Amino acid sequence: MNRTVRFFFRPSSFFTCLLCLQTLHALASDGFDNNYFGGDANQLMVTINGQNKVALFGPGDLSTGSFYIPVPNGSSGNLGAINTFNITGAASYLRSAYFDRVLSTVLYYRIYPSASIPPANWSMITLEAQSSLPLSTCYTQTQNNIWQKNQSVDLLVGLSNGSYVLEFYMRSDLYDVGLEPDPCMINANDQCNMLEQHFGRYISSRFNVTDPTACDLANILANQSAPSKIFFQLSNQPLQVWTPADGSATLTIWPNPVVGKTLHFSLPAERGTVYLLQIFSCLGQLAGSTIPVDEKIDFIDTEQLTEGIYSIIASDAQGRVIGVGRFAKLGRH
Repeated sequence: MNRTVRFFFRPSSFFTCLLCLQTLHALASDGFDNNYFGGDANQLMVTINGQNKVALFGPGDLSTGSFYIPVPNGSSGNLGAINTFNITGAASYLRSAYFDRVLSTVLYYRIYPSASIPPANWSMITLEAQSSLPLSTCYTQTQNNIWQKNQSVDLLVGLSNGSYVLEFYMRSDLYDVGLEPDPCMINANDQCNMLEQHFGRYISSRFNVTDPTACDLANILANQSAPSKIFFQLSNQPLQVWTPADGSATLTIWPNPVVGKTLHFSLPAERGTVYLLQIFSCLGQLAGSTIPVDEKIDFIDTEQLTEGIYSIIASDAQGRVIGVGRFAKLGRH
């Protein structure tokens, strides 16, 4: 948004000086009058293993040090092994000028196993404006347009031990007006004209510049970075088992130990309900593929399992763990 314009004049009169200043003002606008403060403009506040951290992401020069987790565009972070991971808040530091405003700012995030295809849906945290800019005022100087939200989210709920990725980005939708007959030659005097509105404009942490311009906007949108990513390994995570209101058991297994190849189980026999069964070794590794079962199936084949101790986990269509069992396999027959 801030542009350097060089000009030369002879101070022959005060009138000449005023004309030059007016020309400087007229050429200084880029028609896209929202930008980030610069480095550290997008922040995700987290607590990891009981320690407060700030993940910095998006364009610009990002701070470093033990308190920060810098994730510049085009890169990723790796936390290694963890056992607690919570979001505590998010912030985006923007500026606005003329009649342009930030209408809303949202943090989008999702977690999924690192070896799997990302899910289609995102979770969202809607940030709140920290500075009020009246829509009726045309600001010829940039104004702080800060958005922030303190919100606690336990990112590990429902996750079993394994490798995961937290993927996230920030997006601010804009109210953008002003005449732009030529996006590369914009008169700043036209930016207080509310007759022309540019619908659908936004600024995102995925942009590779902190100060987008109308002249280069198509290229910025076409070449924006992928969402930021932080990888982590979850270990020693207790399973959170959903229990019916009457407290009844939802998974029973027999025989135990398994001396043949067949393990029988019992689940709530509701017609048309499909459950997912997973068997894990004592090292937390998935033993075989996930098995979908319904009310017509009451056993699984364990012939391919070697001797050892195994856990069996049953979950419903909502992803809730409804039952956990443990059994011993004494030999392959």
